[in-house]
Amino acid sequence: VRRTYAMLCDALTELLEQKGFESVTVSEICQLSTVQRGTFYRHFDDKNDFFRYYLTTMTESFLTHAQDVGMDLEGLDEYAREMMIMLLGFLRDNKRLVRHSLLGDAPVSVVDMAAAQIARGITERVEREACSTGKTLHVPAGFIGRFYAGGMMQVIRWNMEGTLDMTDDELEQYSNAILRACVNNE
Repeated sequence: VRRTYAMLCDALTELLEQKGFESVTVSEICQLSTVQRGTFYRHFDDKNDFFRYYLTTMTESFLTHAQDVGMDLEGLDEYAREMMIMLLGFLRDNKRLVRHSLLGDAPVSVVDMAAAQIARGITERVEREACSTGKTLHVPAGFIGRFYAGGMMQVIRWNMEGTLDMTDDELEQYSNAILRACVNNE
């Protein structure tokens, strides 16, 4: 099953680099992956269901990679910094995939899914930090997580379009300064 899923994901990645999600068909995914359509439909309801699996797998790979190379992602600051660095690298390495995902009519984009994953991680760490330090948050942790992740994605997008001239270090530094100010109630 893992091999089948990997083959389907590889095929979808290749197809998304060539065209938008709306143009990709289940037949093309199956043909390129050499997975039978019947097998595809035994595991997924339709193309959108598979796309959600694909994006979840992709975004979870950020965390798996970080853990595999020994990064400490338990603390809020470390997590936010590493997610920003990994996301910037992913977006740069997969510009065509991201562009097609953002411009197409996919039910959810790679960027949206990554933002949701990062928001969950930020929320968990904000809650944990508030509990361990006894701080009272003036804004709910879930709001901080979503606000941070959404803002981070917009700033990255803005920078990739070339309208914001900042280095990766500056993006990470400023984004995380805002996050820290929210958590510290500044």
